[in-house]
Amino acid sequence: MKKVEAPTTNQNTGLVPLDAAVHGALSVAQGSSERVFVVGGVVRDLLMKRVVGDHDLDLVVEGNGPSFAHALSQVLGGSMKVHQPFLTAKLSGPFIQLPGQLPLLDEVDIATARTEVYERPGALPTVAPASIERDLWRRDFSINAMALPLAAYAEYLQCALTTEQAVLQLVDPCGGYSDLMSRSVRTLHPLSFIDDPTRLFRAVRYCVRLSFELAPETEEAFQRAVQSGVLTTISPRRVWNELLACFDEGSPQETIGAFVRRGLFSELELVSECSLSRLTQGFERIGEFRSSVGTEVFVDAAKRLVVAVLAEDRRAVIVKAVQEAKSLLTQAHEAAAHDCNERSDLATCLAAYGVHGLRSLREAIEAAVGGA
Repeated sequence: MKKVEAPTTNQNTGLVPLDAAVHGALSVAQGSSERVFVVGGVVRDLLMKRVVGDHDLDLVVEGNGPSFAHALSQVLGGSMKVHQPFLTAKLSGPFIQLPGQLPLLDEVDIATARTEVYERPGALPTVAPASIERDLWRRDFSINAMALPLAAYAEYLQCALTTEQAVLQLVDPCGGYSDLMSRSVRTLHPLSFIDDPTRLFRAVRYCVRLSFELAPETEEAFQRAVQSGVLTTISPRRVWNELLACFDEGSPQETIGAFVRRGLFSELELVSECSLSRLTQGFERIGEFRSSVGTEVFVDAAKRLVVAVLAEDRRAVIVKAVQEAKSLLTQAHEAAAHDCNERSDLATCLAAYGVHGLRSLREAIEAAVGGA
């Protein structure tokens, strides 16, 4: 393998600084009569005084989200993709090179404030424009159902607004701030997990990531949903995507273990009790190199690690679940055979180390990244 330099952050990557994106959005908002809010994880992490990660800016517009996104694209550049049935749009890099500070974003999501109606369990929703308050009630959990006016968020980024002052400007009809303080994950209505069973996976991810607990009524609803067989309404591909989402977590093995223990693979056994210990050990191995190899390589290695561990006895399930199965299985088999040489890429070698733990593989990775 060739030596791989540790990833660096710079202004030539096509990413846009968070504060520059917010300033651009504020300039567009000030030119219209629409109210614009920051929602979701950014607000939650701000109130918890957690570091806001990359790739995380969700805006909600009381009005026309796609139209606002088009105007914002004239300021930030990038490409725009509109999802008209959902009244949403996404701006993706490469963006115009703009001055600003970390963190950097590779995309900005813009949505119209809306309501959602689910015709059947597991189905995609039918949407209609609404107020910000009604929009927040359609969300998954109360801790994600808080909004902050864009102008207030811009002041916060400029250190002109404290966290305590931001609380006073919150739009919080669902009691999210109270649940945040009590470290609880709570759904907003009793059929939440039935309407969208992928919320089962998200609930567990938040509990592990934030060291929260499910609120008592949410715990009961969670267990009822799993026992009712609602997981059968999720396509294999969506279950696989929920597994992939674990790789972005600080402790993928802990999150996957929680999925297994709570029965979230009961209908599609991507990970079993038997394979969990091997995966846990594999993730602990490759986790040592996570910061050295960068997110993209780590995620590729994680995918190959999972498939390599499961391929022999769960091959049919994996092929059914993963649209990219053919190439992924080939890469996983290479890792499983630990046939890594100078032509092998770093992700394959890293996955092989996760599977086998051989000292020779570790030394090859250390040489490739210039030391761990």
